[in-house]
Amino acid sequence: MAVKSKRINEEIRADRVQVIPEGGEPLGIMSLKEALEKAESMEMDLVEIGMQEGVVLCKIMDYGKFLFKQQKNIAQSRSHSKKADLKTIKLTYKIGDHDLEIRKNQALKFCEAGHPLKIVLQLR
Repeated sequence: MAVKSKRINEEIRADRVQVIPEGGEPLGIMSLKEALEKAESMEMDLVEIGMQEGVVLCKIMDYGKFLFKQQKNIAQSRSHSKKADLKTIKLTYKIGDHDLEIRKNQALKFCEAGHPLKIVLQLR
């Protein structure tokens, strides 16, 4: 899953923005130029995060650090997710009716549990 990019700094297309610093109280509504100057003075980026009451909401943050943390969280959640085991059922052309019924019941049980199923038919 790719990380969704946001508009930052000069990519923001609004005249007036509401600014929130990285860890503080909202600075209020100001012009985009003022907001960019504030972010530059803090050596950070101005990132558009949404819209509130018709005003673009921007946050002053280190965007590179934000992307790194987001990618790290995605990778961690991927590594913690359980992978489904591939279940295999082998059949031969000489299989008896009762054995075939048992294999059918096993296949149904595996499918209901959400496992991918592989059926191998041996013809020797």
